[in-house]
Amino acid sequence: MIAYQELIALSHASDVNKKDVWYNFKDLDYLSSGGIKDGADKYLMTEHAFKQFWHRLKDSTENKKLVVFSNSVIRHFWEEPEIGNYAFYHHIELERQNNPERLEKPFLFRLNDSDCRAVLSDQYGSILNSELLEALQTTLLQLSPTFRIVRYELDFDSLTLYTLHKELNVEDGEYGLGLYIYNDEIGRHSLKVATVIKRRACDNSCILTNVKTLYHRNRIVDRLNAILPDVSESLRSAEKYITNMHLLRGVKVEFTKEIEELTKRFQLSEEETYRIHMGSENDTSMWGLVNGINYAAKYVRPDLREQFEVIAGNLVMKALYNLV
Repeated sequence: MIAYQELIALSHASDVNKKDVWYNFKDLDYLSSGGIKDGADKYLMTEHAFKQFWHRLKDSTENKKLVVFSNSVIRHFWEEPEIGNYAFYHHIELERQNNPERLEKPFLFRLNDSDCRAVLSDQYGSILNSELLEALQTTLLQLSPTFRIVRYELDFDSLTLYTLHKELNVEDGEYGLGLYIYNDEIGRHSLKVATVIKRRACDNSCILTNVKTLYHRNRIVDRLNAILPDVSESLRSAEKYITNMHLLRGVKVEFTKEIEELTKRFQLSEEETYRIHMGSENDTSMWGLVNGINYAAKYVRPDLREQFEVIAGNLVMKALYNLV
């Protein structure tokens, strides 16, 4: 698996054409193509940035009930950019006449070459993946000098990282104890840190503790240091769950009903539902259900993976709480 310094290098390589600029709405020209213009520089907004742009425009109004750009209206602006162009300038003109101070509020426009990939407020900012990895290194070393990466996903906008800090050989097999870390640079989710246990035999993971979220980019290092004691305690507490995982085999569940409810709740495909059954290893106890959900997490839609691992972790904690 990749070394931590190599991952930092990869994250920096993806930053080459990234740029953050603070703008307020009165200083921007809105293009009929659905983009923005600053002097001679033009940036086309991704659909995600476009939605954020209009929601931020709404957020700059003190009474949000007066000016509401619903998702359906924003979708209409996306499909008919000339109408969105008219709506933008009409709104700006009204604000300029009635509440000019609102147009002074700065927003962070996250740019890449000629694209605008995010529009973030000054109250909620996203740290770059490279910034996070640099800041996180000291925290991870304090938790365990010999930690290593066991899984990661790094793309242009987000980072998912699983680290291993301790290995345990217990009655139910070999397990790893570590952290789950998720970051998104364009504001789809906040930075998340949680304790995770990993079954060595099949690489299944489940998130055990409540996910901690960190919001403001300007204080990220302080916030990471502040949660260090909580994370350390969570890692120690998680050991008791690993030690007693074998007890889940004695916990009865309505196996078929549980899977049917998951299928209905998340509108799973036949293939995704089949993966839960396959991962259970024909064990219809709580152990089989947890293992099946963990296994399926690797095959479900990307937006469901974390949810499945959290569900599995919650089942483990709930079941073992009354047994240990």
